[in-house]
Amino acid sequence: MSSSRGQLIIFTSQLASMLRSRLPLVDALEHLAKDTPDKQLKQAIRNVLDNVKIGVDFADALEIQSATFSGIYTSIIRAGMETGRLSDAATNVSEYLDQAGRIRTKLRNALIYPVVLFAGLLITMNLMVFFILPRFEKMFSQFSKDLPLPTQMLLAFGDFYSSHLLEILIAGAAVAVVASAVLATPAGRTAWDRRKLHLPFLGEVWRLAALAQFTRTMSLQVDSSVGVVRALRLSAPATGNLHIADRVEKVATDVERGSGFADALGRHTLFTGVVQQMAAVGEQTGELNEMLDSVASYYDRLWQQRIETAVSIANPIMTAVAGLLIAAMMIAAFLPVFDLAGATLV
Repeated sequence: MSSSRGQLIIFTSQLASMLRSRLPLVDALEHLAKDTPDKQLKQAIRNVLDNVKIGVDFADALEIQSATFSGIYTSIIRAGMETGRLSDAATNVSEYLDQAGRIRTKLRNALIYPVVLFAGLLITMNLMVFFILPRFEKMFSQFSKDLPLPTQMLLAFGDFYSSHLLEILIAGAAVAVVASAVLATPAGRTAWDRRKLHLPFLGEVWRLAALAQFTRTMSLQVDSSVGVVRALRLSAPATGNLHIADRVEKVATDVERGSGFADALGRHTLFTGVVQQMAAVGEQTGELNEMLDSVASYYDRLWQQRIETAVSIANPIMTAVAGLLIAAMMIAAFLPVFDLAGATLV
């Protein structure tokens, strides 16, 4: 979790505690503005405080500072003010931000080992190509017989890699720039977000994580008395997937035109199954927020279990593959030395 996000959670949690203690909002904001160590957040709180002092609605003042306080944050606070449950709304926002931060941390931790392993393999390969192989090649040139095929292949790879490194780096940078430019456009990002849902294994994990975020965000807002249509439109970005967000927007439009929430979900295969069924039960019983929260917890457990299973299987495989590649390079480099030693012993 980033430092600024952590400070935002602390600020929101402390705000909720102060409001529950019947401390006036202005006084609470003044105390928090003094105690918050993060400079960007401190300035945002001070700006909110200044606006509240001159009569601006608290939710409107938060909305002005949209770079710090998201649309979901502002919407829940606004609903809390309208229902007289501002302290409860602040508590809900704090718990939501904390849960979202935990999810990001788990995803980041799952990627640490593969990244470190790949970096280690890349460093080893470059050390071999630029420092070890040149010395061995100079020594091998003194041999009177042909080098073993693995050694010839390794030397050929080293020559190609070292002589074309600049071109490789330029090509890699060009691909990265083009990909970034495409993904920076709504159409390109939407196309990629749609395509990645069909990737083996990872696509399912991304789908489950996005649905978990969507249903949890919806549950929180419905519980805070935010209207379903507004809650849907604010929950769309929380999915982190533009393709899914577009489907959520379509559901919001259908509900706005008079469709039931569960019926609108059922028109999109992405939401059929557990989400639609639990939404239907929630509509019938008047406990939509609880049903959506149950779905979110179910999807959270599901995608986390799949990540843990994948990591437990993939990490040993990646370690073995990296070890074999390094061992193959070392053996290929030392084969002529072994051959020379064997010939000398004979």
